[in-house]
Amino acid sequence: MERAGSDRFDSWLLEMANHNNAYAQFWLGFDNEKKSYSGPNELYIERQKSALHWYNKSAQNHYGPAYGALGNAYANGVGIAEPDMTKAITWLEKGAEWGDVDCELQLAEMYSQTDSAVKDLEKAAFWYEKAVSKRANLKALMYLGNAYMNGSGVAEDPRSAYKWFLFAKHEGSDIAAQKALDLSKSLNEEQIQWAKNQLDTWKASFKDTGR
Repeated sequence: MERAGSDRFDSWLLEMANHNNAYAQFWLGFDNEKKSYSGPNELYIERQKSALHWYNKSAQNHYGPAYGALGNAYANGVGIAEPDMTKAITWLEKGAEWGDVDCELQLAEMYSQTDSAVKDLEKAAFWYEKAVSKRANLKALMYLGNAYMNGSGVAEDPRSAYKWFLFAKHEGSDIAAQKALDLSKSLNEEQIQWAKNQLDTWKASFKDTGR
């Protein structure tokens, strides 16, 4: 096969995309959105519109990676006059349901923003928890610790807050270590041991699956 970026490869990709190949449609979208371009602005705008078109085609053909790409495109206003957060969330949720951790993290980020039109702290906590069950993410772990400590989008629960700060401490956060220490003073030994057992189970799940 020709190298990516060659004329022959690009022609092959376009031919496959026009034959409804979801993989080719996704990569045409990616190429149009991400490839460096220094020509006239009008042509750049057309490339962005083309990116959105091919991401849509690929997503409609149920190609998993296209869900997140399309959601991001709508969130960032790629190929459209202004961002469309409703469509962005629709496609990111499809990506999250497909199992894309990046989509789960992006949804949580959108829902957690204080100045977001779609702010929903309950959904933010839900998607962050889903994400960190598959991949360690320090920002998500800290968010969850603070959420359970302050009752933001979840019921206030010092034991769960301590658990998430332990997880974040394991990922190298000194702030989380201090917060865990402070919380431990209000917990009994059984609660502390529960959180430590949760940490062991979480670490083992990554080890067993190679994540």
